[in-house]
Amino acid sequence: MIAKIKNTTKNLTVLGVALLGLAVTTQSFDNKEDVEEKADAKKSAVLAPNFLVNKGASFSPRNTVNPSLNCNQTDSKNCTYQITAEGMENVPEQESYTPTQIEEYESNGWIEPHAQSGLALYQN
Repeated sequence: MIAKIKNTTKNLTVLGVALLGLAVTTQSFDNKEDVEEKADAKKSAVLAPNFLVNKGASFSPRNTVNPSLNCNQTDSKNCTYQITAEGMENVPEQESYTPTQIEEYESNGWIEPHAQSGLALYQN
């Protein structure tokens, strides 16, 4: 009877260690997925277009711009801003941006006025 109890105790100990190992492995895998999901979320949260254009009350993201054709009406802000390499990692992806955000991004070095852009509104 004592031998049977010792044998059962050993089996339960082995089973317990196996379950503990499984739990640790599963938790490590889950944590790895969480880290990967957070990294993917950060990647999707940054701006993909290369430019922000001045539409008056707001600025819109654009993949391409043509300041010589579309920057006509005078304004107090630049017509187009180019996203810098640092800005590609920091400017959040949005449908539009406020003039205050544009000032902040420019002071952070995340955007800079397009070389062919002047103080104007983007007409297209």
